[in-house]
Amino acid sequence: MNSLLVLFNSFLFLFKLCVCSENGNNTFFTVRTKTGPKPPWNETYMDKLRKDLLTNYDKYARPGQHYDVTTVKIGITVTHIETDELNSTVSVSSWLRLMWSDPKLKWNEDDYGGIDAIKMADHEVWQPDICLYNSALGSETVTRYGNPYAIVYNGGTVLWIPPTRFNAICEFDLYYWPFDTQHCYLKFTSWTHSGKQLKLELFDGKPAELLYVPAVSAWEIYVTSEIYDKYYDCCPNSFYTAQFNLKLVRKSSSYIPVVVIPILSVMTLIIIQCCLPSNGQKVILSSCTALMVTILLTYFIQRVTNTGNDTPWIILFYSTCLYMVSISMAESIFVLLMLKTEQKQSLPWIIKRHLQGRLGKLLLLENHVSEYYTTIQRYTEEEMKDYHLSEHENDVIIKSTTKDLIREEWEIFAIALDRILLSIYCFIFFVLILCYII
Repeated sequence: MNSLLVLFNSFLFLFKLCVCSENGNNTFFTVRTKTGPKPPWNETYMDKLRKDLLTNYDKYARPGQHYDVTTVKIGITVTHIETDELNSTVSVSSWLRLMWSDPKLKWNEDDYGGIDAIKMADHEVWQPDICLYNSALGSETVTRYGNPYAIVYNGGTVLWIPPTRFNAICEFDLYYWPFDTQHCYLKFTSWTHSGKQLKLELFDGKPAELLYVPAVSAWEIYVTSEIYDKYYDCCPNSFYTAQFNLKLVRKSSSYIPVVVIPILSVMTLIIIQCCLPSNGQKVILSSCTALMVTILLTYFIQRVTNTGNDTPWIILFYSTCLYMVSISMAESIFVLLMLKTEQKQSLPWIIKRHLQGRLGKLLLLENHVSEYYTTIQRYTEEEMKDYHLSEHENDVIIKSTTKDLIREEWEIFAIALDRILLSIYCFIFFVLILCYII
């Protein structure tokens, strides 16, 4: 049985050899070494070049010898920026520019019909493991939109410009809102290759540039770049880092009617309260001012998120104004009740002495004190003229005169309280403005 099988195989081999010999001696060997069917189209220089470059090409191996350093040039063109103050992130849409040399992708253009550049899909060639170090989404590698091709030149240079969108962590300082300037950055580095294996350099010309900012954008954007190497606790070797600094200046012209005018209005109303006489209208004005300040404070607390260590100045201002209005309202009610209540005792002499002295001059009470002494003199002269009246009538006149003088003393004291509050409030406003400027 085995002998019959061997005989059959021998006969089959001789039959193929005879058939192949009729077409030429090399046809038999060509058939044996052929890897696949002949394509139905004519092979072009581009087909041959791609096949020669990518056959046995390992896209996971760094190009060059293990002791060589691969230099990657990096640049960025910012196309759009969105900020999220609540989550302390900035979203940057950009075109990332990467260029490196791959010795395994070199060819002689004369051997391929003069082709000096070829386009390859990004997944077909080796790519540096560049990632955004300060990403808000964890270890974020270069994620591209669409399927941007890489351009490979005959000298082995690879140029890849993918459209990207990065979400970076940014610490917002809203103390000076809405006249604030924010400083964010995009920090790119290799995740696994140290400086002895991969070196980052800035792209030639303009490594960082801004394409176009629409007029409706809330920011004026300035981009700068720098390269440095840094040591990390995990590794003995340093890593090259490309950092693109984003300076965001808020366009504040549209905020002037919303921010500046209400501030001036509130300051004016608080100062006017201290200048009005103590009556029911002053209490009503204080109540309306307190309501307005509360509404503005609520609005700005929702509008301006406190993400930094310092509370926004606008929140501090309206909080302080609410305290001031509350104190002014309480003082107005106290003075109003004090003046409506019949005071049987004269103003304490120590307070009267200060109001008639230097403190009275500082509070501009000289006219009121002069009127007070004029009243005393007038009542004294009237008493001297009416010396012929009976004793009972004199007692009635003296009591009435004393009551009027006591009331006038307390009115001067109420005016002094208002002016002391006015001085304190002006000083507080000055300090608040000074804190914002400094």
